[in-house]
Amino acid sequence: MPKKKWNRELVIASIQKIHQSGGKLNGNYAQQHRHKLYMAGCVYLGSWKKAIEASGISYDKVRVLERPHPKWSKDKILCQIKKLHRAGQPINSNHVQLHSAKTSRLYHSAVKYFGGWKQAVEAAGFDYNEIRLQTFRHWSKSAIAKAIEERVGQGLTLNGFAVYLEDRGLYHAAKRYLGGWKKALRFAGIDLRTIFNPRRIWTKERVREEIIALHRNSIPLNHAALKKSGRVNLMAAACVLFGSWRKAIRFSGLRYASVKKARFRWWTPKRVVYMIRRLERAGIRLNSAAIQKSRAGLLQAAIRYFDCWSQAVEAAGYDYSRHSKVWSSKAWVRKLTDDDLRKIDRQSLKMSKIRERG
Repeated sequence: MPKKKWNRELVIASIQKIHQSGGKLNGNYAQQHRHKLYMAGCVYLGSWKKAIEASGISYDKVRVLERPHPKWSKDKILCQIKKLHRAGQPINSNHVQLHSAKTSRLYHSAVKYFGGWKQAVEAAGFDYNEIRLQTFRHWSKSAIAKAIEERVGQGLTLNGFAVYLEDRGLYHAAKRYLGGWKKALRFAGIDLRTIFNPRRIWTKERVREEIIALHRNSIPLNHAALKKSGRVNLMAAACVLFGSWRKAIRFSGLRYASVKKARFRWWTPKRVVYMIRRLERAGIRLNSAAIQKSRAGLLQAAIRYFDCWSQAVEAAGYDYSRHSKVWSSKAWVRKLTDDDLRKIDRQSLKMSKIRERG
């Protein structure tokens, strides 16, 4: 089947056909389920909203607001900050921006009405310096050793990979002050043989016993949970002995579907912001079209937690307008107005006369 060649008329006709059949035309739905039409509408008519309106349809009628944004005011912002504090949640700027889409909107509204998050917190009656000190840890060799002892007391794993996922501040501090995680464990008086046991010999029966023990203790057996809890060696041994983790689960008498976790649950607001910052540092443009093609999972998670991609980018601390425009010669020509064309004609005539005189 030949590829459909888009143009302005075809975009309008397609939108009208979908509208007449009762299909959804809101931006988020069109971007995910009618991606080619959505991109063609943005290219040939400037934006999806303009494409809808050019089709003779009111954009307000097709726009869907599943979670309408609250109307903020100074009093409402102060009440929300006090409510978060009473609930025992941190109200430092980093946590508020990354915790959820709702608190992220609270942060941006506070900046709009008060000029900054610090000013809003102080207007609510709190000392912002104390709020900041409650969340930032000042590292030293003794502080690292104390943090390791606290993990032991709480029954948390000391596996380096798991610590990296759970407490990156501690992991990087150990690397910076003591030269690495293993050296930090030795400094804290931890016997590495209790954590890393190179002499342990895995067998099929041992793998099965480990899996059954984890299942009885209600410990998740999906890949992400096992990596986070530092049981990478168990997974590796299972893959070597059985060929895959799925086969090891079945050998243990369990249903793989019951322990497998849906992939989208891996995403959290914090992970979305972290990935956006990684992409920006790598020099990758953060416009939604490029992200949709290469990292659709990240885009969908950003829409789920931040309502739209632009708000996720701004929550990561970047100006979305700097990334949203990807210019090319064709895009530049499409943006030209009649006035621009007349100016170009006048300039070309002027230059031709200059050349004739010379």
